[in-house]
Amino acid sequence: MNTNSVDSITTTLQTLGAVAKQIEAQPLSVILIGCLLVFGSVLKLLFSVGRNVGHQLEKEGFHGIGTLTRIGSACLIQLIPLFVLAAGCRANLMIAEPGKVAQCANPQFVIGMWGLLLAMVAWILHATVVRRFEKYIPLLAGKPENGDLLKSGNTDLIKNPESTKNDL
Repeated sequence: MNTNSVDSITTTLQTLGAVAKQIEAQPLSVILIGCLLVFGSVLKLLFSVGRNVGHQLEKEGFHGIGTLTRIGSACLIQLIPLFVLAAGCRANLMIAEPGKVAQCANPQFVIGMWGLLLAMVAWILHATVVRRFEKYIPLLAGKPENGDLLKSGNTDLIKNPESTKNDL
């Protein structure tokens, strides 16, 4: 290894360390919102894989299981906001301190509602900000470049469907 590559690795590690310190300095609510945005994007990608696998199975002649996979994934994509809201509520219950909640009959309920509100903020941020970048970063939209999610040599394992107007 030459000194240029060692310097490059050192610079990269220092940059990652600085980013980690900035993240640690943020309040838990900001970190939770960021994690929920990532969680929703990962779910969208996973469910898009299922939809594309269903289309590929239908092309290969497995119409029954292909249709079920495609329809199931399309339905799950519609439920991503609900999954994100539930995850926000649950995550906030795990990380928040009940002692910091004002005296009330059920502090766990208040913490859960704060998590629900934070998840709603993440969902609104996605709808207003992140969605604008999906056309520049296809992976965020669940549509990787060239329409290929998985490639193995010359064989395209999964392709985006030709028509996305009628997913069901």
